[in-house]
Amino acid sequence: MDWKEQLAGFQEVDTTETEKRIKGKLQNLVNLRIENINFEDKNYVAMYVIHSLESLVATTSGKVCIREGRDSRPMTPEEVERAVKSLQNYDWSADVLQRVELSALDETHVNEAFSMYKSLMQQETDPSKENFLESVGVTHNGILTKGGLLFLGKQNIIREQLGDYEYRFSWKEGTDLKINEVWSGNIWNSLNKAKLLFEKCVTEIAIEFKGNKYKVPNLDPVAFHEAFLNAVVHRDYAVDGMITVEFSGTELSITSPGTFYGEITTENIAYHSPRHRNKALARILMTYRFVDRAGMGVLRMGIKSLVYGRKYPIFEETADSINVSMQAEYIRPAIFVLTHGKQRLFLPDLILLNTLSEKAYISLPECSDMIKKVTVDTSKAIIDFSNRWDTYLEICGTKEGILLRIKDNSVDFFDLHKTIKPPPNSDKFVKLFFMLKKHKWVSNEDVSTLLGYKQSQSTSRFLSGIEWIERSGKGIASKYQLSEEYE
Repeated sequence: MDWKEQLAGFQEVDTTETEKRIKGKLQNLVNLRIENINFEDKNYVAMYVIHSLESLVATTSGKVCIREGRDSRPMTPEEVERAVKSLQNYDWSADVLQRVELSALDETHVNEAFSMYKSLMQQETDPSKENFLESVGVTHNGILTKGGLLFLGKQNIIREQLGDYEYRFSWKEGTDLKINEVWSGNIWNSLNKAKLLFEKCVTEIAIEFKGNKYKVPNLDPVAFHEAFLNAVVHRDYAVDGMITVEFSGTELSITSPGTFYGEITTENIAYHSPRHRNKALARILMTYRFVDRAGMGVLRMGIKSLVYGRKYPIFEETADSINVSMQAEYIRPAIFVLTHGKQRLFLPDLILLNTLSEKAYISLPECSDMIKKVTVDTSKAIIDFSNRWDTYLEICGTKEGILLRIKDNSVDFFDLHKTIKPPPNSDKFVKLFFMLKKHKWVSNEDVSTLLGYKQSQSTSRFLSGIEWIERSGKGIASKYQLSEEYE
């Protein structure tokens, strides 16, 4: 049977009245639009509904439904719970615990946190302990919050009221298990414990570069702090699970339960604005400056790996966990010496500098591919990088491509055997490249004016055989643009 024969159409409706009647059957109100569409002499009624990430919609009888094939059915309680927890404005850590007394907090850890709070705030008059707990977000209107219990609570109460949130820290090299600690409890204690265990793994590596001696840690404390705090603040506390830290001697990895939240992915995590699944918990940690509002954690992890010549951290997402892996021990002395003590460093710069110190030259499309995970505008990042580090490198051009290369006078500094030798007219290729970046299309006349050619034959000879541009038209009507990989 022809599928078109099954399309009977629908009688034309009053769109305003229909919208009103449908909305009257729903709670909360949804943004929907009804439209009559005429197709092949038949009328069809289209309903457009904006998918909400902020709330669930139920019928007036109290049912929350889910689509199943061509039909819909009421959600089960478990499905409703999962749907609520996936809403962007739901904050598990802000929920209050009506029946849990403040005695559920660990007194020793409360006193330590109170003392640190007074030191950080430096107020003229010290607040009472109750006001302190309210101020940092451990309580809300005097009632304990889930985030507050998680931050300063007693281990057994956390397990009873919230779930079993465990931590494991292991250091294993080959068959030698040097550390294998498993614990549970509040975040305040866990941060201190993880820091102490991490410090046992840190050793100093002695390096020598150009006659000078340096001591470099095999693991960077800032990179670990940011990675561990990232796992603590962003993990999914709606499910039980374990945050694990594993150190092999050459790599450190941290795994936490849950998946990425709020449109963040492995591809954009370095530059996407921060999104907090546990907003109330994040605010508590911000008060103590464990994390900041600017979402700088991933940036610091990256910079504090790359300044030693180590790889950029690798983020991986599975069905129920997120893992970040960081290289340890490896050192590129030239990179460490160049970046040591610099106050302003940029992720794209460090990624490209590390690669150039090994390869001597890279094509611009390769550069873009390397840094696309850490910046949106790769072209601007490459140009800014070449300007900031112009003592050591430059952009050059050939008929085959536009390249970043280490300058001849810096080959020895990076302990390279040689770098690419640009042709005498390299600067003309570079000028053409920048002109095409600014203007999508250029003519023969534009190129002649740019490069100072007085005869069109000279311009044609120069343009002939350039592999990174595309030509359309013929003769004096020809126009040129960058090839797709250089745009």
